Amino acid sequence: MAVSDWSRRMAVVVCVATILAGTLSGQSRSDWRITALAELCARYVGGKESVVASRSDEWLEKLTAAVGERLAAKGTTGVPAEDLAAVAMLVAERTSRQISSPERVATGREMATKAVTAQPDGRRRTQAGAGTLADIGKGQEGLRQGIERLAEMPVTERLVITGDVTAGVQAATVSGATDLTSTFGRFRGNFVARAMEGTGRLRNGYFFVQLRAAGGPFDTSAVGGPPAYNALNDVAVDRSRYNEGTSRGNLYLAKAFYQQELHIWKGELTARAGVVNFSDFFDANLFANNEARQFLNSSLVNNAAYKAGISAPGLMGEFQRKVERDWLRNVVLRTGYGVSQTARAFTSPLWNMEAEAQTLLRDREGHYRIGGSLGNVAGMGGAHGIYVNFDQWLSRAMGVWGRYGFSNQGPGSAALGPARQAYSGGWQWRISGTGDRISAWGIGFSQTFGMETGNGRVSERALETYYRLQVARNFSLTPDFQLVLGLGGAKQPGKHAVLGLRLYYGF
Repeated sequence: MAVSDWSRRMAVVVCVATILAGTLSGQSRSDWRITALAELCARYVGGKESVVASRSDEWLEKLTAAVGERLAAKGTTGVPAEDLAAVAMLVAERTSRQISSPERVATGREMATKAVTAQPDGRRRTQAGAGTLADIGKGQEGLRQGIERLAEMPVTERLVITGDVTAGVQAATVSGATDLTSTFGRFRGNFVARAMEGTGRLRNGYFFVQLRAAGGPFDTSAVGGPPAYNALNDVAVDRSRYNEGTSRGNLYLAKAFYQQELHIWKGELTARAGVVNFSDFFDANLFANNEARQFLNSSLVNNAAYKAGISAPGLMGEFQRKVERDWLRNVVLRTGYGVSQTARAFTSPLWNMEAEAQTLLRDREGHYRIGGSLGNVAGMGGAHGIYVNFDQWLSRAMGVWGRYGFSNQGPGSAALGPARQAYSGGWQWRISGTGDRISAWGIGFSQTFGMETGNGRVSERALETYYRLQVARNFSLTPDFQLVLGLGGAKQPGKHAVLGLRLYYGF
């Protein structure tokens, strides 16, 4: 027997023995699996350990394809025997894991059709695992983490509790103010319960409840300054109409709904019923829809001229269908029905509608949305608004976004907010893209026009920049700077600078 053949066989034995020894000594299967997978992917695919760990099954498929191509091209001389043995062990481990936990296969397939996010390089992928949290909208935050955690647990486990804390301090330069500093904070607790498991037309069902408590300046004024069209701190504005409108500090119900997933019309339908916040799901954006980790000014979280309101009893449907084209991959239709917080709630409904196209531009993911609201407020008149919205990755690290919204005004109508029209836009640059520690720098600009008409029409402009330092997957620090011109439509002229620091911690 040749020396090289003998060394290869011994290497195989050593590799298998090392894996078994690690398992028997108390090392978890996931530990050796991720370590081995990361080393092999770095050798044959080029993946980094942290990226591989967050999407292990996806990278295992890439690894087996790369090894197969190498074997086809060079034969057994192209891949060392110990590497072949390790790949075989990894494939066998995944097969046994799926057989022992069949519910994970169905859950991963179903989630892949509805949770489409961007990779660290901006390319399209379906997110079925723990995933990155860098660019998750406020509507999916808490809910998606709970669903993904349940997918990793045995079917007998039905409840997951997650949450987050956002806290910080702001200082503003406002003329005539005696106190320029303000602190703020918010707590959110999320309860996600598995109601049912399905594999046919009737898919998974979940109960979702979110409790909140918030503190800080709860109106739209700057620190010691005049009212503004847009709140300078969207975290501090958080409040509940279920507890006297502007309650602060008390724990209150923010969301409570049932979500059911169905497979119909060759697509995926997600239905929600309960206390739903439409601004979480409508007018969303990959780069500007999360006040905890992205922009803090309200005009850069949702469109200032399109306000879907805060949490209210209602119904919502979201239908997604795949379109296999080079530039268009998914079409999503959303509609929602909410009742107003008045004595004539059911005669004063508000409809929300949105169409979204999920596209590929040179293999880079993008989302383009158009939507609006239509309703009636008893005793006041009709209320309607319309908006367009997009986000698009341009390169591995940079993405751009933009919004425009228009609201009605005049006799016989009820305005959705203080703004008649508004536009905003900006870009985000990812400083690093290593798995779950994705830091980012963002810049955004908005201009909001008030309901005043004629020559006296005024506007409020806001420029904001932030840098999110992602210390760990669930912990970030975000310095933030805002420059506001014409605060409250030039009711107090001049420039108003706001400097802040946010801390975010999720659990």
